[in-house]
Amino acid sequence: MISKRVQGFTESVIREMTRVNNQYDGINLAQGMPNFPPPRELVEAAHRAIDGDFHQYAITWGTPRLRQAIAWAIDRTEIVKLVYYDAHVVTAEPTPEPSPWATGVNAHKGGPDLARAKQLLADAGKGSGLSLTYLVKSQVPVLVKTGEILREQLKKVGITLDVRPLESGQYFEELVGKKFDIAGGYWSVTVDPDMFYYPMQHSSSAWNFCGFKSEEADKRLDAFRFTASPAARKKMYPELVRWFQEEGSLVVFSNELQRYWMKPNVQGSTPLSSLELRFEDTWLG
Repeated sequence: MISKRVQGFTESVIREMTRVNNQYDGINLAQGMPNFPPPRELVEAAHRAIDGDFHQYAITWGTPRLRQAIAWAIDRTEIVKLVYYDAHVVTAEPTPEPSPWATGVNAHKGGPDLARAKQLLADAGKGSGLSLTYLVKSQVPVLVKTGEILREQLKKVGITLDVRPLESGQYFEELVGKKFDIAGGYWSVTVDPDMFYYPMQHSSSAWNFCGFKSEEADKRLDAFRFTASPAARKKMYPELVRWFQEEGSLVVFSNELQRYWMKPNVQGSTPLSSLELRFEDTWLG
């Protein structure tokens, strides 16, 4: 006896197409049903995935273990030395010294740690390696060079990185369309670090190009943004930095030290430790 609750169920469209195909002896494109056994390597990989408890699609912005593996594999010092020379400082946070917001927090202190990175990849079900794309603007050669160095660094832990330099229009089209695995970019943050984490990681932000979404992240960012007391915000900030280093989708590796001026005849303006520019005593020479 069939329950009334299921009597309204109809035949699936895929199954119906298969039935019609069999009726007319056609070529079935409705179902992926190979007429040969799958390769043994594929079956074994499926077994490993099941044993490793990987049964769902990964979240859009990547699994935390995979993101952490990449963070532990990166050699920030090598990137700064080979690409930026002395114009950048090695850092894991967006506002390092001499900014008054500098915290010194680095969740990956002691890195690169290749053994740890490999273990995290294995924990993420990618112990046999994986391939990723690195999206970058061709008009920014230092970021292209950064990608080339990252390619060599990540190769040491079994990650193949395809560096894809695109002209600006194509870059932003793919960035906004989230058609990338890793994207190289830079962001200007000066007076307040809220200008970095909130637009890049809050789920409601149009600048959150990677699609990162976390209720905990939004809660922390909202609390930081809407806290009025400077002292309270300074107390909250180090933990905010650490949380995003461990859970967020961004990896910070350097901060530019070079200051830009509009014209060489601008005189008297001195940058503050906060990187603000004050023009009370400025004149044109």
